Amino acid sequence: MTPETSRPIHYLLAQSAVAADNTARIDWGWTRRQQPDGRPYWINNEGDHVYPLTNPRQLAEMRRGTRVYRGHGYWHFPDIDAVLDLARARELEII
Repeated sequence: MTPETSRPIHYLLAQSAVAADNTARIDWGWTRRQQPDGRPYWINNEGDHVYPLTNPRQLAEMRRGTRVYRGHGYWHFPDIDAVLDLARARELEII
């Protein structure tokens, strides 16, 4: 949950920050925002914050129930099927 909104935080797994931005804004129509440090995030159709994720190993550190959207190029990561299987076993919501 984000402190300012009390809404869940989600992630967008993509090959790069540019691929994540294109997926979020162009394909899905999400609004882009910036964190105070300049890093981007998006507001999805439900009003939740979605942050870019370009390192699939970070999935192992996420809390159960975290929603992870699959964006452009995620399939290029080495062993992505095994990584996603592990994420599902940890009860992450992979979309």
